Amino acid sequence: MGDWAESGAAEVAMGQAVVHDSPLDGVSVLLVEDHELVREVISRLLVEFGAAVTAAGGVAEALEALERERPDVVLSDIKMADEDGYALIRRLRALPPDRGGQTPAAGLTGLITAEDRARVLRAGFQYYVAKPVDARTLVSIVAALAARNRTARGSAARAFHHRSGAGVGTRP
Repeated sequence: MGDWAESGAAEVAMGQAVVHDSPLDGVSVLLVEDHELVREVISRLLVEFGAAVTAAGGVAEALEALERERPDVVLSDIKMADEDGYALIRRLRALPPDRGGQTPAAGLTGLITAEDRARVLRAGFQYYVAKPVDARTLVSIVAALAARNRTARGSAARAFHHRSGAGVGTRP
């Protein structure tokens, strides 16, 4: 992982001169990455585009963060020192929906074969993101995942309001 940290991190940090209008405003992201430099660079990139980022160095720390907050999106490295991203996604998907079990997630990995991609998607991630990360691609994926999550949350809230009668053609 050291080679990527030294060569790829600069590529992500520069954002490849991306012009933007904060496409991630209001989006909360849980970033799980065991390599400190990579975690810092990706966090800064996402914050620059308007996201609120909670960064975790591993699976246990990420699960603790999920107890405290409900991010819109989870980005997780796949290959980590202790538990890997597959362990995280298994544990995340085992949670009930109201505790974050359906939070959209992308797997970040330096593993680039078609089988690696298929395994990441089969595990429960909605996106596979190859390292080194292209800034525009990462921002687009996070925005798409956040939109998916907000649509799902909005549908659930509308269904609740409709069933309960709350907010349906009533005045205070």
